[in-house]
Amino acid sequence: MVDHRKSFIIQLMNNKIESSDVMFSIIQWFIFLLANAVAIPIVIGSIFQMDTMAIMLLMQRTFLSLA
Repeated sequence: MVDHRKSFIIQLMNNKIESSDVMFSIIQWFIFLLANAVAIPIVIGSIFQMDTMAIMLLMQRTFLSLA
């Protein structure tokens, strides 16, 4: 897997990768980070038995820290 990343970086540096591939990767990472920003506060809130308002505040702080 490390070799795959290394070859991707080398191809990117040599401009052999299409810009659409790079945009797809960016969008994919954005969706992944957004999903984690939503899911993790909900899971943490349920583990610590927080009420709905506390979970919403935790989610809001998570979004603010990512911005």
